[in-house]
Amino acid sequence: WPVLRQDDSEILYQDPDGEFTITRADAKKAIDEGRRRVGPEFAALLEAETMTEAEEAEAGEPGED
Repeated sequence: WPVLRQDDSEILYQDPDGEFTITRADAKKAIDEGRRRVGPEFAALLEAETMTEAEEAEAGEPGED
């Protein structure tokens, strides 16, 4: 039985079909692995907040002015 801290087992996303679940611990592990691969200069991008659909629409497409 895996031992998880309560906050690490928080579900961030669950597939509607129930095939997979992403927990806070999964996200942390992926960020840590990414940090190891890309180095410190790009690591901050791995923890950038996601944008809502409204924020994306307001920002427009990349390269648009």
